[in-house]
Amino acid sequence: MKNKDPFFISERFLSKLPILVLLLIFATPILLLNVSYKIGLFFIAFYVSYWTVKAFESYVYILAAYIKLLKINKKDYLKTKIIKEDAKNIKFIFVLPYYNEPYDVIEDSLLSVLHNDYSYKGNVTLLMAPEERSPDVVEDVKKIAEKYKNSAFNIEVIPHPT
Repeated sequence: MKNKDPFFISERFLSKLPILVLLLIFATPILLLNVSYKIGLFFIAFYVSYWTVKAFESYVYILAAYIKLLKINKKDYLKTKIIKEDAKNIKFIFVLPYYNEPYDVIEDSLLSVLHNDYSYKGNVTLLMAPEERSPDVVEDVKKIAEKYKNSAFNIEVIPHPT
């Protein structure tokens, strides 16, 4: 028994609409070339021109965003008012999750955080969270945390339970 509900029919039609529009776009130049050669060529030229303009428009936006990014990257945020005055009251927690990483990868990830130039390193807690189901990784993380416990950051190791 088929459902003749108008919503059901419209839902089935709407799901096929994108492919129908695509087929219409591909068939239109062929049909127009058969009706009138000049109109068909005009449609093809218009279609190609439209997408060429759209492509260049996207390049303009990409270029503008890239120039803005370069300007933002030149700014020294360590000299801003927020970092100089207000950041001493902000507490940060970096969660560093580990699952099957080797010892040197774990150590490198920790060193990449330790070697930043943030002024208030005492406000930062590094939460190293190895997966409990990888006991070797848990031991490696504990060794590395013990090795760098005297750094300016607070380092905590809390294994993530499975």
